[in-house]
Amino acid sequence: MVSSNSSNNNGKSNSTNSGELNLNEWIKNLKSKRLFKKRVSRGCDLRSIAILQNSLLKNQKILHQKQKERSEKWLKMKKILEESKKNCDSNENKEDNNYNLENLEREQRRNEIRMIWKEDLSDIESFMNSLDSIKTTLVR
Repeated sequence: MVSSNSSNNNGKSNSTNSGELNLNEWIKNLKSKRLFKKRVSRGCDLRSIAILQNSLLKNQKILHQKQKERSEKWLKMKKILEESKKNCDSNENKEDNNYNLENLEREQRRNEIRMIWKEDLSDIESFMNSLDSIKTTLVR
């Protein structure tokens, strides 16, 4: 039962950035279910605890992969920004038409980068909010 749910969530989490938030919630729920199962069964129901643990490890690995991919994406963006800065410095003495065209291309790149930043910052903000909710659930 648990393993089929984990495969469904894995499919959802690969589709969008909001899937990472769902994956965080999924991991949080798995941890709480595992702790609850250990308390209730006093460690006797090893099969269900093992299933929960396996599912938890798989989902944590997927989350780690997504975070690594995001880090690589930011490194690429950093390279693009550095290249555009170099191009900007070297192209100051060119003709006005070429300069305007390059300005337009750089502005388009910057707009794309801004949109990615905006998207990721909203994801980070929602992740931080989810962390706040985790802290409140642990307080007794």
